[in-house]
This record gives sequence, structure tokens and C-alpha cells, in this order.
Amino acid sequence: MSKLYFYYGTVSSSKTLNLLAVYKNYELQGRKALLIKTSCDTRTEKIESRAGMSATPDIILNKEDSVFESIKNYLNNESLKKQENVPEILLKNIDAVIVDECQFLTVEQVKELRQLSIGVNFTYSKVTKKSQLTIKNISISNHNEDIPKDTVEYSIPVLCYGLRTDSNGCLWDAASILMAQADEIHEIKTVCSFCNKRAVFSAINPETKDESISDIINPSWNYYIPVCPEHYFFLKNKKEN
Repeated sequence: MSKLYFYYGTVSSSKTLNLLAVYKNYELQGRKALLIKTSCDTRTEKIESRAGMSATPDIILNKEDSVFESIKNYLNNESLKKQENVPEILLKNIDAVIVDECQFLTVEQVKELRQLSIGVNFTYSKVTKKSQLTIKNISISNHNEDIPKDTVEYSIPVLCYGLRTDSNGCLWDAASILMAQADEIHEIKTVCSFCNKRAVFSAINPETKDESISDIINPSWNYYIPVCPEHYFFLKNKKEN
């Protein structure tokens, strides 16, 4: 069994920079980290940090997409590009799955990532040239019971980076599942935009001029700012009054 990691922080806490540093380290070691980006993040087609680092995602995940199906399709497409007949070989070469802006994931997608880190069954048919990715078969008496001979079990480390709370100070649905189920939870810290205290919330920038923009989905890098609890509630009260 591998681990599920949740790295969270406010906006401007260098979450994506940390993600890209980890991704590049895998690359430098000649290992493959499968990079996933959610389609809700429309700021750029790539995964890009304010510091200028960027990488092209392997999978762009829509709300209605299955993580298993998306990975399976990726493997099949890569096998065609490399003229490989067995996507299983490619799956063996995936050393980690890294997800950016994971707060946009659905609860079901987070559960699939959890399962991916526990273990999945990969079956490839040489007759139909099709692959299947399913939840690992588990038996209380024997874990290898009832597993088809052409099925291989895998578990892959999953690293999720994103926000813990929305602009209302509430947990994102995906974050709540990650907080409950992740094997390791790490905060990426930064300071408040108005003082030197630790930032806990992502508040709407009071200097924003576009009132039509949603205060839940972040449409730009400047729409939210990191703030401590004191300044978060100061801004909320100021807006309400």
C-alpha cells in the first residue's frame, strides 16, 4: 500500500511551486509522476506557479470524469504513441500521481485517488487490446483470492495540492475528505497580507473591481489574498457593513 498525501495552504503560499519542485525531482531522477490538473482551473492551460515554473499536465480532469477511466485512457493513448501493446508496462513506470488545485475535485474523485494509493487491479486483454482499472480485490481470508490470472495489482503514491477552505472560511468538499482520509497532511505556510501572522484563510482582495466574479472559484491570481483570522473577519465585517 502506498500513501495519500494532502498538501494545503492559502493562496500565494507556493503550493504549485512546491508541487512543481517535486514533479521536477521525479523527472530528474528519470521517474514518471503523472500530473493531473482540474478543468475548473482556467487561468492557464499548464500547471504554472507565480514564480515562473510550469509543466504540462498529463490529464485534465473534468467534474464528471472518473479518475480510473482517465488514467486508463491516458495509458492506452501513450501505448499507441509508443507503439506499445501493453499499457501495463506504462503503469509500472508511473511512480506517483500528483494533483494540482485538488479542492476542485469531487468527493468521488478523491475516493478514487484514495483507492489508487491503497491498490487497484489492472487487467489488459491482448485479444481486445483494451485495459481495465478497478478497485483491488480484498478477501479477509486471502487477499489473492478470486483474482484473475491476467490481473496485476498496483498501488501508487498520490500527492494532492490545494486549498483547505473557500472564501467563506468553510472546507471544500474535496478537502474535507482529504483531511479525513489522507495518510499524511502537510500545511504549506505563508504570512498574512496585512501583518506578519500566519495566514489561515484566503480572502477576496478588497481592491478587486469586478463584483460579478464568483467569490468561490478563483478566476485570477490577484482575486484572493492570504490573511490571518483577525484580518479575515475584519474584511468580512467591512464588506457586510
